[in-house]
Amino acid sequence: MLEAMKGGGQCEDRAIATLGWVHQREAFGDIPPSWQEHDLDPLQIIRLAGPTVIGAQVAQHHRRFAWATDDWQIRTPRAAALFALQAAIGLRIGASRGTKKIPYTPGDEILIDARDRAALQGIDSTDRDVVMIWGAVHVRGIDTGLQARGFTHIADPEWRTVAVLPTISTALWRLIRRGTP
Repeated sequence: MLEAMKGGGQCEDRAIATLGWVHQREAFGDIPPSWQEHDLDPLQIIRLAGPTVIGAQVAQHHRRFAWATDDWQIRTPRAAALFALQAAIGLRIGASRGTKKIPYTPGDEILIDARDRAALQGIDSTDRDVVMIWGAVHVRGIDTGLQARGFTHIADPEWRTVAVLPTISTALWRLIRRGTP
């Protein structure tokens, strides 16, 4: 199961790079060694959601990103364009719902809540300044947890761009023309 999860992550990494996107942490450039990561490890994820749910998620991940091979431009440019269109639609739908938690697959809500708790426990265990790098699906839970701990907003959050989406019409046009994303 751990190897399958790792393989799914590698497929996703290739897909993200293909579209010119970066992971959240990479958007910050060089991260100081003093920064700590507070998240669930893969075994905790499997224990929480169960091997059946994680197996289904990994299989879905592999199917979604299977096109992202080293030679994707030769073999599957249409698959990359389809992925870009799906991302353009899916991420906009998610964004239109604001910071509402959106479970994408069975087990996601359990994992999102558990990951939020792990991040907040990292805050509980330090008296130093904290930088939190999380995606939008975590904003609501982490914000609620911070407020419950007495934190208040003194400035707006600093958002980093990790992906620039084409418009839906542009992504659709590229798919029809069999172009690259």
